[in-house]
Amino acid sequence: MQNLVSVIVPFFNREKYLKECVDSIAAQTYKNLEIILVDDGSTDGSAIIVNSMAKNDSRIKLITQANSGVQRARYAGYNSCNGEYIMFVDSDDYIDKNMVENLLKTAVDNNVDMVSSGLNLYYENSGQILRRKKSPDHFGKFEKDEILSILKSKFLLDDDGDSWLPLTMHGKLYKKEPLKHAFDNSLDIRFCEDHVALIDIFYHLNSLFVLDEFYYYYRKHSEQTILRNSDKIWDSRVGALLNIKSADKNGYFKEQFNHKCYIYLRDLVKRNLKKEKLSISLVKERLNSWIEQLPNTFDFDTSQMSIKQKYRYFLLKNKLLWLCKYT
Repeated sequence: MQNLVSVIVPFFNREKYLKECVDSIAAQTYKNLEIILVDDGSTDGSAIIVNSMAKNDSRIKLITQANSGVQRARYAGYNSCNGEYIMFVDSDDYIDKNMVENLLKTAVDNNVDMVSSGLNLYYENSGQILRRKKSPDHFGKFEKDEILSILKSKFLLDDDGDSWLPLTMHGKLYKKEPLKHAFDNSLDIRFCEDHVALIDIFYHLNSLFVLDEFYYYYRKHSEQTILRNSDKIWDSRVGALLNIKSADKNGYFKEQFNHKCYIYLRDLVKRNLKKEKLSISLVKERLNSWIEQLPNTFDFDTSQMSIKQKYRYFLLKNKLLWLCKYT
């Protein structure tokens, strides 16, 4: 295999993690790489780190732009790359040394437009690494009709209450041509831009391969808890869901979308009441605002729920929050 693979890394003020990220890409067993770093208006020493690494590795290229968001940074990298295949890596993450080689071999051998790897969740504070396992029917090659069926039935919400595959731009290898559709509707979105991008990609895929192997390390660190005690996380969830709904131009999601809304709402209420111990009146105010914006949150089939799950659903639907504290 001599296919050129472009690895695009958007970054903004990531000097703490950037070297580890780029080192993991440069150390790949597959060497025919173009490593494109896109500086999205950083004000720290990130660009200095990249320039220093580029002196020792001619495959590393730096693009700079005014701060415009991660998706516009990815787009800048896409427009500048020369690879037949493209991979995205977030600047605070890192990848296994065999990732490019194994995903590319899978793509070429099976003639598919996209290959998806599993994600390792790396908890920085503890050093713990967790993997989210899926059933065997999630893996292997999927043709266009199967992909559309997945969109209609379980793209957002699978049997385990999670998405069918990681709804992230990273952790995957793409052919360049279908990837262009990732930027059709997501460039100016700040909440769930990856979800919207993948929806548009899925509409245009002829085939994909999902691996039961975990090559990507997604870092979970303390910075991701900034919104923990703020109502901003409610706004971000609502914004994300409205963006997903807008992207579903073919109306594929329907019930799975409403069910996804309910799961987000249930988890937020649970966290506010039990973990953060916020007042019932405040949580109810947030709940009412949610329902105003997403009025069909409770409109989905509950027949497969357990008795306990149905009880929680009943309490939340009827806004009996004082009882939700004890379930």
